[in-house]
Amino acid sequence: FVGDWIADGVETFSVSFRHNAPVPVNLFARFSTPANFPGGTAVSFIPVAPGAWTTVEVAIDPANPGFVTFEGSDFATVFSNVGHVQVGVDAPAGFESDTDPLIFDLDIARVVVPEPAGAALLGLGGGMLVLRRRRAA
Repeated sequence: FVGDWIADGVETFSVSFRHNAPVPVNLFARFSTPANFPGGTAVSFIPVAPGAWTTVEVAIDPANPGFVTFEGSDFATVFSNVGHVQVGVDAPAGFESDTDPLIFDLDIARVVVPEPAGAALLGLGGGMLVLRRRRAA
């Protein structure tokens, strides 16, 4: 999850999330440089219902309206040198004094890069096999 996400062509960050809060919650993700500052915070404004695994995706795009801050910096600075990814929840109003334990589960965190890069590598490998066959004949 570290490195130059812009040069690597990262399009999406996604994570599977489940919780036991009695009401839906909003998930957020913060991406920061290795020094942990500056960072960009994206909020998923689609509340996640309790009790069911839900995949939450963040488009890694400067035009994504879910990015609510870049902490005085900008998209390019943060995503050209990602060092940390943090995931959290926005506690619903009224939970400030709740003492009941809440459980949050995260699984299958991943970044998505465009498929053509993988297809190009397969095509290159296939081309090498064709060249090898022709020489062997």
